[in-house]
Amino acid sequence: MAGNVAGAGLHEIAIALVAGATLLLKAASNEPYFFFELVRTLDEIAPQVASRIAIFSWPRDRTDLTSVTATNCDRIVAYGDDNTIASLQGCKLIGFGSRVSGAVMSASAAKSSQHDDLADLLAAQFLNEPGRDHERHQHRRDRGS
Repeated sequence: MAGNVAGAGLHEIAIALVAGATLLLKAASNEPYFFFELVRTLDEIAPQVASRIAIFSWPRDRTDLTSVTATNCDRIVAYGDDNTIASLQGCKLIGFGSRVSGAVMSASAAKSSQHDDLADLLAAQFLNEPGRDHERHQHRRDRGS
C-alpha cells in the first residue's frame, strides 16, 4: 500500500472483501498504522471479515519477501512509485504508479496569512519529502520568486 496517502487502496480492499477474497496486505514502511488499525477495528465489529486479512510490513529492499508473495498470490494490486510498479511486472499485477495530484484551496485559504505554510504542507505531501521540499519552497520565497 502507498505510504504517502493513508488509506490508499481502501476501495480495492473493500471490493475484495465483499467478493469473499482473503487478503495479504503489505503496509508501507513509512505508513505503519492505518491498515493495522483498520484490521484491529474490523476485528472488534466483524471478526469474520478481519480474519480474512493478514498484514505485513517489510522494507522495499527485501525483494525476497516481495518475490515469494508475488509467486503465491492470485492477484497483486500495488500502489507505489513507478519503480515499485516496474519491479512487479510479470506478476498478476494491477498497478497504480506515479501520477499527477492536485489540491483545491478555498479563496479564503489562499488569501490567508498562512497560505505559504499551507503550500509547503501540500507540496510536502505530494512529494513525500517534507524537509527538502520545505527548504526549496523557503528558498524561492527568500529570493522573491
